[in-house]
Amino acid sequence: MLTLRGGLGNQIIQIAYMLRQSSSPVINTYAVRLRSQLKDLSDILYTHNAAVHYLFGLIRKGVSFVRGRATDIRIGGVHDGYFQYGDITELIPESLASHLTGQIMLDPMIGEKIDIAVHIRGGDYFTQSASNIYAICTADYYVRALELCRKRLGKETLNVYIVTNDREYAKSLLAPLEMNSGFRFIEYQGDEWGDFSLIYRADAAIIPNSTFSMTARMLRADGMTFAPKQWFLESSHLTAPYCRQFTYLDIE
Repeated sequence: MLTLRGGLGNQIIQIAYMLRQSSSPVINTYAVRLRSQLKDLSDILYTHNAAVHYLFGLIRKGVSFVRGRATDIRIGGVHDGYFQYGDITELIPESLASHLTGQIMLDPMIGEKIDIAVHIRGGDYFTQSASNIYAICTADYYVRALELCRKRLGKETLNVYIVTNDREYAKSLLAPLEMNSGFRFIEYQGDEWGDFSLIYRADAAIIPNSTFSMTARMLRADGMTFAPKQWFLESSHLTAPYCRQFTYLDIE
């Protein structure tokens, strides 16, 4: 059994991990909103057990405190954690990948090719807990990644769709590029799955340290993806997730 935690990206990674452990895994969805795109997976039994959720969450936090870093646990057939540290290039099995890509949304409001999707994570980045764990992607990181996209795509003018949970922060971050006529910035306003689908569909994507956009791009074997090399702060003692399909850039 796995105790499911977190948002869409985390849920994809955790379920992918369990599908690698068992042909018919049990997923405990207590106290989490199971994303609809993951509800109809074959061979998965979903359960709703409060005792398992709280007990193993407490154990995991205790083990993490003792070790001084977030730790995944596996005790008596129960798995609890996020399972996203180190090389996860081949973590998502074909069955899950096909299930998700088969639901990718084609937004009728986007009638043109998606050259670049830029995901900018604000808001929750700046909470006390997040600021102790995550490195922050700088404006320079996005500028350098956009220039590399321009070179690799070989086009003078590029449509750049912005996906963000913090529009004001995204606007200030991309201000250095506002006068650059080579990029046409378009603010995309979709729901969670719409954002995920757009990031997946883009020829190139520039992502922050977010499992949401990371999993969208892991499903694209032929896409160009730029991601930050410094995913976590050194003080967190966490190992960054790594996908061999991506090009990693320093954020400084």
